[in-house]
Amino acid sequence: MKLTDVLPSGADSPARKTFFQKVLIRYAIRRNTLYCRITVDRIRCKNDFSINERVKRPKNPQRVADGEWDTKRQRIKGSGPEAIVINARLDSITAQLKAIGLELSNRGVHYTAETIKRIFVGEEKLTYSFIDASQKHIDYLRALPQDEIAPATTRSYLTRHNNMVEFLKAKGLSGITCEEFSPTIARQFIQYMRVERVPTVSTSYAGKNLEMARKVIKFAINQEWIKFNPLQAFVIKKGKHRMPPYLSEEELTVLTMRVFDIDRLQKIKDCFLFACHTGLSYKDIKAFAASKHLILANGVNWIEMSRIKTGIDFYVPLSAVAMAILKRYGGEQLPVPSNVKFNAYLKEIQHLCRIQTGLTVKVARTTFGVVMLNDMNQDLETVSKMLGHASTKITERHYTQVLKRKIVRNLVTNNPTLYESL
Repeated sequence: MKLTDVLPSGADSPARKTFFQKVLIRYAIRRNTLYCRITVDRIRCKNDFSINERVKRPKNPQRVADGEWDTKRQRIKGSGPEAIVINARLDSITAQLKAIGLELSNRGVHYTAETIKRIFVGEEKLTYSFIDASQKHIDYLRALPQDEIAPATTRSYLTRHNNMVEFLKAKGLSGITCEEFSPTIARQFIQYMRVERVPTVSTSYAGKNLEMARKVIKFAINQEWIKFNPLQAFVIKKGKHRMPPYLSEEELTVLTMRVFDIDRLQKIKDCFLFACHTGLSYKDIKAFAASKHLILANGVNWIEMSRIKTGIDFYVPLSAVAMAILKRYGGEQLPVPSNVKFNAYLKEIQHLCRIQTGLTVKVARTTFGVVMLNDMNQDLETVSKMLGHASTKITERHYTQVLKRKIVRNLVTNNPTLYESL
């Protein structure tokens, strides 16, 4: 029987109980060789095991000389290099043995001294199920400082973890290990997310969830829980990339010119237009304060902030339209409601203005990127910096929609004679 057969999985054991058992580690000399003795709840292991360290037996137990074994202190007497190395190894072995006992306790397993010994010497393997490894991966991410990983990223991984748990439970695979997460299971997961699950999701979203599984497996390899990656050669197919929606020049003009009698709609419209002219995301607009983030340099007002999502610095010159909107509300902050209300009121504005493009806070940010690349003729690197992207590849993938008006303008500029009729 494998140890994994008696270890409950995190997904299947919501009422898991933690057992706190007393683990005692002692060392004894036999033929000048140190042996380790494990005791759990006063019950000793049947056979002690050698740790392959030779020491001198004390001639007089009352007066232990340098280099001899001190039974009472469980240490090599003296401060020489050999004594320091052996004592450090004893501390390491003791810590490893107690860590095994603690891990078994956390899993709700009632263990014996023999169990700890078999795991330590390699006769048994302390194996994590995929679900447990995924949970430990999330715990590891949560422990990282926010400048290394944003909380939103960790929450995203938790959502994908829950989706994977749902799939494995539905297929009766809750107990599989990372090594058993084969390409066949990966394909079953894609099928489950795209067809069987309610509601179904896109191929792109299913692929992102599967990327999480690959990261969990790599995490398990780094922790030396497994030795190979079963998804190493598996290719995760990505859905066809679609340009995110943005406002056309005509739609942006209609929205700018429209004045609402209802105060809440006018405030939402102004906040949305401010995002269209600055590229700020919802969280960034919510956190924006002119006294902290507005800098006057060379006669130009600049927004200098760090993105709430990623912590990346970005710089955006404030246009006259954006400055007028900011002054309309006191010049410090904008009246930004909750994200849910913001998007709900935008739907109302979309209906009243008869705009075809679905209005969301994200649409404003995309509109800014498209306008900067097409109408303002800014280069990719500049726009990437203004949007606060970690790489120009992100900007290139999501914002490089080349519009016909830009093509025409460039043709006329570069070839005025050939394209003068344009």
